[in-house]
Amino acid sequence: MDTLIADPCGRRDRAFLLFLARTGAWVSEAAGVNANDLQLEWPHPQVLLRGKGR
Repeated sequence: MDTLIADPCGRRDRAFLLFLARTGAWVSEAAGVNANDLQLEWPHPQVLLRGKGR
């Protein structure tokens, strides 16, 4: 994770945009994701997204 944050070549931004595109998440939903919201077990990785509650 530190590598993504420190990389000046835009890897972090690319990873964030790919995450948005592949999950269909809004920016506000994706910004609220933390490590406890990720389940990365193969073959079904999942992420818990929380919206506004509407």
